[in-house]
Amino acid sequence: MSSKAISYNAKFISISLRSIKELHPEIKELFNNLDLPPATFPPKDFISKAVVMDILQLYPIQVSATNNGNGFICIGGVRQLQLVKYLLSQDTEIPVIHHQGRINHLQMQRKLLVEICMMPPILGVSNMNNKELVKKIWQKSKSLPKEIIDELYLSNVQALASVLGVSERTFFRNETRSASKK
Repeated sequence: MSSKAISYNAKFISISLRSIKELHPEIKELFNNLDLPPATFPPKDFISKAVVMDILQLYPIQVSATNNGNGFICIGGVRQLQLVKYLLSQDTEIPVIHHQGRINHLQMQRKLLVEICMMPPILGVSNMNNKELVKKIWQKSKSLPKEIIDELYLSNVQALASVLGVSERTFFRNETRSASKK
């Protein structure tokens, strides 16, 4: 796996939830292209504000300033943003990582795919839903840039199967069935 230096400045700051205007267009497009399922969250009374703040300190939302400087756009931590928008008031101050330099579209795509595909198994929460999601992303990965596919091992079915604790055949089941129905 090649490792390229990322040159940008980032710092941990506190902003109001309201100041995060939207997802970056590249992130929205990737969500749409991969047909990612919406996040599901427990009932609002299940997670306290203190726990949400702990989550944000461990896994902060990543933002960049909007073009007009009138707020921020989310460039990472999409599920965390969805969680806080569901649970917290728009006036709540939240910790974020503010990226002050340019982050190219490949970096944003990689961050989102790491968040969705790689973090659950790394954190030990790889469940069947996540396995199906990774499989779905793998099947659609042919449309992703080669650098991202290689860095996330999407081209290595054996490695993906090992991380997810499934057989390599799992990744080909739907393709085989679809081909035999034609």
